[in-house]
Amino acid sequence: GQSGRVGVVGGSLEYTGAPFYAAISALKLGADLSHVFCDEAAGTAIKGYSPELIVHPVIRSSGVLEREGKVLKTEQGSSGVLEREGRACDADAIAVMAQASADAIIRWLGALDALVIGPGLGRNPALLAAVAHVVRAAAETGLPTVIDADGLRVVMDQPELVRGEQAVFVLTPNRAELLRLYDRLVPAAERTAEPDDDSSDALVRRAAQVCAKLGPSVVLVAKGAVDVIHDGNSALLVSDPGAPKRSGGQGDVLAGVLASLLAWSHSTDDAARAATAGVGVSPAVLAAWGAATLTRRISREAYRAHKRSMTAPDLVAAIAPVMEKWHPAPPLASE
Repeated sequence: GQSGRVGVVGGSLEYTGAPFYAAISALKLGADLSHVFCDEAAGTAIKGYSPELIVHPVIRSSGVLEREGKVLKTEQGSSGVLEREGRACDADAIAVMAQASADAIIRWLGALDALVIGPGLGRNPALLAAVAHVVRAAAETGLPTVIDADGLRVVMDQPELVRGEQAVFVLTPNRAELLRLYDRLVPAAERTAEPDDDSSDALVRRAAQVCAKLGPSVVLVAKGAVDVIHDGNSALLVSDPGAPKRSGGQGDVLAGVLASLLAWSHSTDDAARAATAGVGVSPAVLAAWGAATLTRRISREAYRAHKRSMTAPDLVAAIAPVMEKWHPAPPLASE
């Protein structure tokens, strides 16, 4: 585990590919171990994608209860009746289930160097409630954490979760997700960017204001034609050429690559400390810049080989050659 141990919290019945791509990308960049903490309904599928991943199907959602016949579905969805126990599956029942799921994940946090929350998570209330507990625990322990996709909904609803003296969070919203964060967190009277303004300048202003509302523990990677990395004080723009096609799963690859870089940039190893010292930005910003730059180059390499047929597995396959060109691995001792 000396090269990094990464965890991915995500994966639901409908979305099993996203957590796989995040977890396998962390490994392909160079992490030693990659765990996936997913919905019980997603575990078998994710285990089948690769024996290299350590899969923990520990999250119970209200959808699982429905499939087991313990909940009568109503027009409101999962707030039915527990037939076996004769009690309502209301907010209290979901809270108990969410806490149990979260506890099964939180006990592993001490064995991880970085965490990703969100790929393939879905919007089931029990899943999101469990994730809220995990985010709080990551903040309290200072575990570097990437939040992406549906994980961002937890931040929108409970922004206080990502605040803390030890907390290290990198949020990776796409355009639509950033607009939702902006609308939820920044009052209309304070907004400095128009909703239909897609310029880089507007992206920087939105990112700055969202960071200001979330606090100094958050770095934002606003994905777009130009990626904007903001820590609340200054912005870095990543405009390296990527590919003319953005395939599904590219955001998951970015999240996994970023998790490995976060693990390395926050390592207590003397060599890691020396590498990140004196660069003028925080280790989280440095990791975010590296991930955004690498993912663009990975996408370009994959498109060069596959053109229109490029998909997420092609991106994963391109990680190793792109990383080797960018930062060659140490040679074998005999060479």
